[in-house]
Amino acid sequence: GGGFGGEQSLAFGGMQAQGKGGSQKPRNTGKNKGSKMKADVDPEAEARRKAKKQAHLRRRREFFARQLMYPEWLIETPSDLATNWYVLPRPEGTRCLVVSSRGKTISRKKSGAILHSFSSVLPSGNAKQRQPDPCVLDCIYQADLQTYFVLDLMCWSGYAVYDSTSEFRHFWVHSKLGEVPIHKTSSLNKFKFAPVPRFDANVEGLKKAYNQKAHGFQLDGLLFLNKHTHYELGPTPLCLVWKDNKTSRFMVDSSDGKNVSRLQTCTLYVSAEGEVKSLENLTVGVLPKNILQVAAAASSASSSSSSSLQPPA
Repeated sequence: GGGFGGEQSLAFGGMQAQGKGGSQKPRNTGKNKGSKMKADVDPEAEARRKAKKQAHLRRRREFFARQLMYPEWLIETPSDLATNWYVLPRPEGTRCLVVSSRGKTISRKKSGAILHSFSSVLPSGNAKQRQPDPCVLDCIYQADLQTYFVLDLMCWSGYAVYDSTSEFRHFWVHSKLGEVPIHKTSSLNKFKFAPVPRFDANVEGLKKAYNQKAHGFQLDGLLFLNKHTHYELGPTPLCLVWKDNKTSRFMVDSSDGKNVSRLQTCTLYVSAEGEVKSLENLTVGVLPKNILQVAAAASSASSSSSSSLQPPA
């Protein structure tokens, strides 16, 4: 939790700083009256500046992409499912990390890219609350309902609970969200927030979670969470997901949320050591050294030519 706060504060500080600067127009004196002022721009220096900025933004996206816990598929039923696990009806929508700090609230998709930047009544989430103490939520955004459904809570008013049990964190989800008028929109709260209901994963709880009509949102499977686990970043066997044709329209991720994709897609990146990783920071392979050498040579040749320099995606 501590490391996140510093990085997050830096990110928000940079966003606030944008637009405050700006160069002044040069005054027209007798010597330059009627003449056009032309600034000398070094193309190579400008290309390096843009590349540095893009690299900084890419690193920030990668950092935020690693701040969520991801479930594994439920393949075998845990022996203590009924006693030590919760079941949550998972809403259909965009999984995202929501962070409020220094008077602004920002949601980021699993890729780390910004989904929304807005005002909320979360702690430090609007112009009337500019404290640096962040609030961090694990949410699913449902566009049709304009609502953020809260799966988990990792930090509230600067108090990090990553190392607390699921029982405690889920108690806080419901109690803390009940302290602020987050369930309705206003000038200070652009989107509604609602906690996802949780049930003990016994027979009665499973029946309640499985009931599509009882929740007020489209289901996208059932989420099982061990009651005693901490909030672990990345994939964990203590968080599991189940889908069937009655609880989800999509057995694989949909690119547009409307059409069923034929194949599951994923985004991979290569580390400096040649490890091929997913956005969840899961290593799926290693590139041979000869391929890394060719890629490094191509990158060096590209950066030496300003005309061929392209910003990273």
